[in-house]
Amino acid sequence: MAYCPYCGSKINTEELFCVECGEKLPVDINERFPAKPKRFRLLSYIVSLLLLASIGFVCYYLYLNYQENNALIKYQSAEDNLLKMEFQKAHQQLEKSLTFKENFPEAKNLLQFTDVAKNISAAIEDISSSNYDEKLIAINNGKKQISAFTGTVVDNFQTSLNNQQKEVQLQKVKTKLESEPDIHTLQTILWEAEGIQDPEADEIVTSIQEQLVAYTSTRANDYLTKKQFSNAKKIIEQGLQYVPNSEKLSSLKTTIEKEKTAFETAQEQRIEQAMTAVEAENDKNKNDAVKLKDISISSNDQGEVIVSGELTSVATVPINTIAVHYTITNDDDEVVTENDIYVYPDTLYPDETGKFDHTHFDIDTAASSLQVSIDSITWFLD
Repeated sequence: MAYCPYCGSKINTEELFCVECGEKLPVDINERFPAKPKRFRLLSYIVSLLLLASIGFVCYYLYLNYQENNALIKYQSAEDNLLKMEFQKAHQQLEKSLTFKENFPEAKNLLQFTDVAKNISAAIEDISSSNYDEKLIAINNGKKQISAFTGTVVDNFQTSLNNQQKEVQLQKVKTKLESEPDIHTLQTILWEAEGIQDPEADEIVTSIQEQLVAYTSTRANDYLTKKQFSNAKKIIEQGLQYVPNSEKLSSLKTTIEKEKTAFETAQEQRIEQAMTAVEAENDKNKNDAVKLKDISISSNDQGEVIVSGELTSVATVPINTIAVHYTITNDDDEVVTENDIYVYPDTLYPDETGKFDHTHFDIDTAASSLQVSIDSITWFLD
């Protein structure tokens, strides 16, 4: 059986033209073989096109994957540079990342943050290190500018700004302290130091509070000695605004209130009764109701003379409002000053120890050339 080589239809050997497709048949009978049907040729074309399309798709996918990986590598490198505060390098890496992947929102956002952070850092660095207020304003403005951004590098930069702020605030406080400020300025500096969350600032706060307590207790004791109870209480309350946890000032306030009450309700009678009771207690306790443990005279860092000491109650009942009268003399046995000071805590129970100290701001002689002696100790019985 012969076939048309063009359409594959069956033909007779004597036929010259195909009755199906009309094509002229080859003279050579051997060339009359079955041709592939058109539908099979079309299918082969489709298969070939699909294969080429698949190859193209795979190649395109690999290309996109290559671009994606390079963009991500550059992005991560930029993040590392930002953590090191290397803004210029980060900027270059992000631009390269966007050349590999133009539609990369994270890279665009990080590039925008990089430029903002770079400008903030440059603005802060351009300000003189001694211009504290302007530098703090620049840092605060920088915090506002980055508030719209989020992420690890943003948090890292925020921490850097916070640390710079602490450093500037600390240096500002130290500079003020170097100028030996008066007591009112010292109070303002205390507020500034308390606003700094830093261990070094805490040490400065403690130092200033100690100075304020010494100044306040000295002034209050002066008023108390002159029986100016209202002034004494007022200055103690002002001091407690700055050092609210001061045991010394709280105890002194209690002492002032008790002294005022005693004075207003017949102090002389109370003292007489107290002295009578003390004499009776002396018989019971063999000696006095208190025993002096220690008294010393020294100087602080500001050169003021400080008298301090401790005493113990040897009474069998609580005693309160313990007043120590002492005299300071120089090497020539000349009296420099006398003073009354109250022991804290205000009430001592049997065998309890109390403390007293007083800062003299008006003595110019060095403590090493002075001596202190107790003249008397008085107290009240509950």
